[in-house]
Amino acid sequence: YTIVGTLPAGGSGAKLFIATSAGNASTVVIKSFEIATGSQLPQIVRESRAMEAAKKLGLVIEHHLDNERFWYAMPYHKGDHLGVVTKKLHEKTNELTEENLQTVLSYQHSLLKTLHEYHTAGLWHQDVKPDNIIIHDREACLVDLGVVKRLDDEMEHTAKGTE
Repeated sequence: YTIVGTLPAGGSGAKLFIATSAGNASTVVIKSFEIATGSQLPQIVRESRAMEAAKKLGLVIEHHLDNERFWYAMPYHKGDHLGVVTKKLHEKTNELTEENLQTVLSYQHSLLKTLHEYHTAGLWHQDVKPDNIIIHDREACLVDLGVVKRLDDEMEHTAKGTE
C-alpha cells in the first residue's frame, strides 16, 4: 500500500490512513494500532475478533497482527457523512419534495440491507450514527468497524459506541 492521505482519528487510539493498493490501484482506508505508542490492547483484541467475519462480507480486505501493530485495510468510500448530506438537503428547500424523499429512502434501504448482511454474518455494528454513514455513489455505506462485535462473542455483551 502507498499512503496518500489521512483521516481524523477516533477515540480508539488508532491512526487512519487513505492508501492505494499496489496490486489493483483501489483506494482503501487502513486503520493501524501501534502497540509501542500506547494503543489499547483491549481495543485491539476487540477489533481483531470480528475481522474474519468482516472479511467474508468484504468489509475488510486484509488484516495483520504482529508484535508492533495491528492493522486492517477496508474499502474507502469517498463522500460526505449522512449528517452533512441531510443538512444540504434541508438547505435546498424547507419542504420535503418527492425527489428528496426518494433519495432519503434509497439511503435508508441501502443501510438496512447492509445491517441485514452484518446480522446474517453474525456481526453487530454498535455505532450506527450519521457520522458513520458515508454517502457514496448514492448508497449509504456504514463505516467504522471499531465497535463491530460478533453476536456470539461471550466476552462482549455490553453496548459500546455513541449514545
